Amino acid sequence: MNFTETNAVEPEIIVEDTHEKYLPMKDILVPQLIEFLRKLCHIEEELYFKDTKIDEDKAKAVIPENIANQQSEELWKEYCQKYGKIAETFCTQKLLDKGYARSIGQTAQYSYINEGCKLSFIMKSSKRATIKIFFHAGVDERHKFVLKLTEDGWKIDNKSYDFNDDKWHSYTI
Repeated sequence: MNFTETNAVEPEIIVEDTHEKYLPMKDILVPQLIEFLRKLCHIEEELYFKDTKIDEDKAKAVIPENIANQQSEELWKEYCQKYGKIAETFCTQKLLDKGYARSIGQTAQYSYINEGCKLSFIMKSSKRATIKIFFHAGVDERHKFVLKLTEDGWKIDNKSYDFNDDKWHSYTI
């Protein structure tokens, strides 16, 4: 299923461990992260359907295997280019250096952002905020995005995941 912003369910947002003076930042940073994740989700969905079409054409012998393989390689290049262009706008170089656009799947990695997940906003200093996203993808899972104020504005500096057991694992965007 391909989601668009028009049929997306807005996440529930809670605030934790945030001083009152930082509360206005929730209304700036959370929408930016949601928009960013929706863009990545859209790209993954778009390329997944193109990839599926290539596989179907290859299986039906509409196109030869070597042509299908070349098309798949070109598709991956397109995916990495589009994903990277968006990721560069909202991620630090430190996070980008870990890699990105590692898989194309159904459902997309960040599809939960359109399905009514729960977000937790935490901000204890003027230069760092944490947004945890709680969702269910077969099991209860969380993604944690640490945002840092840089000279270019707020950027995601770290992403990690866990299975709701507080054993965070650093990961790529």
